[in-house]
Amino acid sequence: MAKISPMSKNSDSRSYGQGAQGEPSAPKANKVSFFKRIRYNFDNSLSKPGAFVGYVFIAIIILAFVMTAVQGAIAAVAALNTPLDPATYFFVFWESFTKILGIGSTAAWGTQIINTIYWAIGIAISGAVIGFISAQIIRAVARLQEGKSAVIESGHTLILGWSNRVFPILSELAIANENVRKPRVVIFAPVTRALMDSEIRSRVPNLGKLKVITRTGDSTNPEDLKRANVSSAKSIIILDADESGDASIVSTVLAVKSVNSNPKTRIIAELDDENTAEAITSATNGQVIAVRSQNVIARVTAQASRQPGLAAVTLDLLDFAGDEIYISSIPELVGKTYADALLAFKQASVIGLVDTDGTPQINPASTTKISAGTKVIAIAQDDDKIIYSGLRSDLKLSLIHI
Repeated sequence: MAKISPMSKNSDSRSYGQGAQGEPSAPKANKVSFFKRIRYNFDNSLSKPGAFVGYVFIAIIILAFVMTAVQGAIAAVAALNTPLDPATYFFVFWESFTKILGIGSTAAWGTQIINTIYWAIGIAISGAVIGFISAQIIRAVARLQEGKSAVIESGHTLILGWSNRVFPILSELAIANENVRKPRVVIFAPVTRALMDSEIRSRVPNLGKLKVITRTGDSTNPEDLKRANVSSAKSIIILDADESGDASIVSTVLAVKSVNSNPKTRIIAELDDENTAEAITSATNGQVIAVRSQNVIARVTAQASRQPGLAAVTLDLLDFAGDEIYISSIPELVGKTYADALLAFKQASVIGLVDTDGTPQINPASTTKISAGTKVIAIAQDDDKIIYSGLRSDLKLSLIHI
């Protein structure tokens, strides 16, 4: 007969599938303190209707007992430690109780009871009125926080749609409008106002004096879009904010055209398809400027990969920090040549012209005549720095010898 090992005799030392460590020890239950249990029961009781009112009455009764004891102690000291008569103790308690309620205690018992009933009725009516007013105020504030009110701004920049490109746009607009008295940007998008405000505060906290106004609505719905005050906007930016392609952008452009009464409003729409972009520009007679952001980024990336340092130059010219490229109309240059325009500005550098049909020419021939309606392309610190300072014939005729 085989011998039984000592380990097999003790069944309690075996492991039943829990590894080499055996069955894990059960966690020990911590003893709940008395005050913690009271706090737990108090929190649970507040969920029951009328519990708060009951606790208020209990607090009033306790305060009445405390004030009665204080008055009894004062009376005992005043009467050479003579204790308060038990027959009058209840009346002192009632006097303290009624003083806390504010109903008085000098009248007869019947009058005091009637006053107590009136007090309860008054509290109920006052509570109902205050609750109704509070609910109306909370509801009105909630409506305002939803961003459903109309925009009364004028001369503002209107952004339709919500995407990650909103944040760099706001940063650039903040820099570009540093010399503007009261710059305003209105964002109208199918996103909650709380989310937009929270994202803007966390992503672009330093906007200077630029004020951003957010409103929630459907930019493809003309009736909803009327709240954005489209006709008073200085310019409109339509962002490609969803995955539906250019369909939503076209719908937004049509909605803007239906409610916009200002034909001179500049509208910039972000599009993907080249044919759609060309069709919208033609259909609106050039009022809508289509920007194919993906195509622009791809071209800049390709150029920067071939020429080191070009990305920094492009960024410096395109953002609003430092010097930027501006297109400005200078009536004093009409009839002059491009060579004259190169020497006609002290705080700007002319790099090209834009014909009357909108065709740009970078560094054209020096003999190119500037006709009426032709604009100059210049690099300056700001658009108000492109000031015509007169022709410099002395520099034009001078020769530089090396």
